[in-house]
Amino acid sequence: MALLCTLVVLLFPAATGHYSVVHGPVTTLSEEYNLVLGTSRANAVKEELVRQGVDASRIKTVSYGKEKPFCTLENEECWQQNRRDHLVVQR
Repeated sequence: MALLCTLVVLLFPAATGHYSVVHGPVTTLSEEYNLVLGTSRANAVKEELVRQGVDASRIKTVSYGKEKPFCTLENEECWQQNRRDHLVVQR
């Protein structure tokens, strides 16, 4: 959460854009579970951003299932990247 608070302080007050909180898949879980888990995790990040003062209308959450992983290699480093939330600036 410390990194998230830093993002709020540095990025959001000066910005006027919109953002997506995107969660990738855990490749060892089912597609259905991935979508539910990813939605829950992305929404938790959004809720924290809103709690920190970011307008909720500027944040969209997205959960990608196995069809769109961030990293496609079969190793722990790659799987960790997929389990993280990513903040995407919308133009």
